[in-house]
Amino acid sequence: MIKVLVSGEGKTDMGELNYPDTDPANFNKGHKTCLAEQIIKQRTGEFPHIELIAKTTLTQKAKSSHRMKLPGKKSRQKTAFFYKNAYILGKIALEKQYDIAILFRDTDGTQSSSPSNWKERTDSIHDGFKASDFQNGVAMVPKPTSEAWILCCLQKYQNCEKLEKLRGNENSSKHPKKIIEQITGSVPTMEFLVKIACEDNCDTEQIDMPSFNAFKTCLEKITTEIENKQG
Repeated sequence: MIKVLVSGEGKTDMGELNYPDTDPANFNKGHKTCLAEQIIKQRTGEFPHIELIAKTTLTQKAKSSHRMKLPGKKSRQKTAFFYKNAYILGKIALEKQYDIAILFRDTDGTQSSSPSNWKERTDSIHDGFKASDFQNGVAMVPKPTSEAWILCCLQKYQNCEKLEKLRGNENSSKHPKKIIEQITGSVPTMEFLVKIACEDNCDTEQIDMPSFNAFKTCLEKITTEIENKQG
């Protein structure tokens, strides 16, 4: 069974730990964890073992780490946060012998329409994983936000690429959350999004969006390589 370590921005994406219990395997899955789980299962035939580490833990460890390899001079300062988080997650995954590590971050809250923002953040995460010496790190960076992938499922997988041009600013009526609420009549809470992704069969084989395809392709490649080594 493949062992996966995930980390997100908050409870509505990858999930949340069942506090006060801090067992990383005992957590409430978010909708993005369900999508990753489905991709791996489609390749291996079984559900992976997934554990969660909170964003606050990564941030604290990044601040206290004095041995971190810093990004090169060409890396922009605004992406250093993503690099450092990926570096710490990779080090933990390496130490604890996880097979795969997935770091989730949205593209941008105010400039989601810029292709460069997505690429810079994705590249920074992958660079952080590489610097940590963990080879199986995956960047999960939806564009503009995580709800856009769920919105694709609600739209029956039609014209999903256009959804990446929606606004990342939550105050906008064109934000994916607002459109989900308009379509369903329900506020896209953690429980509601999980129901769509985990219970209503949000088919990862049918989602066709550049940001999703980049994540899926990377995760599938790493999963296949692990399967070949274990097989």
